[in-house]
Amino acid sequence: MGARDDASRQRRLTVLQVTADLLDEIGFNALTLRQVAEQANVALGTLFLYAENKADLLMQVYGPRMTERWTTMLDDSAGRPALERMEQYYLDCIALYFTDKENIREFFRVSSQQPAARWEWLESLRARLRQILANGVRAGEIAPNVDLDILNSAYMAMFLVTINESYHGATQQQTERSLRVTFAILRNGVDERARLGVLTPPRS
Repeated sequence: MGARDDASRQRRLTVLQVTADLLDEIGFNALTLRQVAEQANVALGTLFLYAENKADLLMQVYGPRMTERWTTMLDDSAGRPALERMEQYYLDCIALYFTDKENIREFFRVSSQQPAARWEWLESLRARLRQILANGVRAGEIAPNVDLDILNSAYMAMFLVTINESYHGATQQQTERSLRVTFAILRNGVDERARLGVLTPPRS
């Protein structure tokens, strides 16, 4: 039983490594499950023991890959005000996105449509972002009556909407500019200030 489990774990690792190599080489759109199965030397039916579909394979490969980058991004902004950290994080995500648009675009699409609880790394990320906002409340940057879950979701929604511009040809610089504008609206808009209770004055 132990040897069988070890063999299954090794097959899964092989499948994920082959998927990672193919994603880097040809991208998500061109990748097929049959290619993965053939290069991993497993039956196509066996592949479904490790993933529901190719989007699931992408999530298993890019989850750890993105988590490593997210952790570095957030660690680099430690000590800065909460809202600045949130804004810098999503601006960094745009820069990361433009290094690997096809695969990361699909990754963001799939992850935005699934509950965070399905992926431990995604749940951990959302919890960490919410904790940054909670620290902002404690520091007096954000009003204590703000709904942090709504604010957290608002930042993520802004990012996803802005990323959509790249689908229609927007450059990285244009996309970053659009995101900065939405951040300014969140910080400066009369209705938004009243609704969200953001106390920190906007950056010049």
